[in-house]
Amino acid sequence: MNEGLKSQKKANFHLHLTGSLTPRDLRHLSKITGVDLSTYEPLEDHLHFMDPAIWSAAKEVTSCASGLIEAIKLVLKREAQDNVVYVELTIN
Repeated sequence: MNEGLKSQKKANFHLHLTGSLTPRDLRHLSKITGVDLSTYEPLEDHLHFMDPAIWSAAKEVTSCASGLIEAIKLVLKREAQDNVVYVELTIN
């Protein structure tokens, strides 16, 4: 991203929580929630949008309050690092 654009404030009007979680995020959340993601490993093999495994893994680690709260924090922190000041986050 060029520096001029990077420094500008941005808004994200359509961001899905589960679709914003990286494999690293999912592994972190699995440690917090105790969810075993071994059946989905390696997570990097399931990053295609239409692969149901990545959505299942994300749903599992965000199905409890602690996982959901931590996932929201991770995604919003990453958005803030990109100078996003407004986010409409979809949680489903």
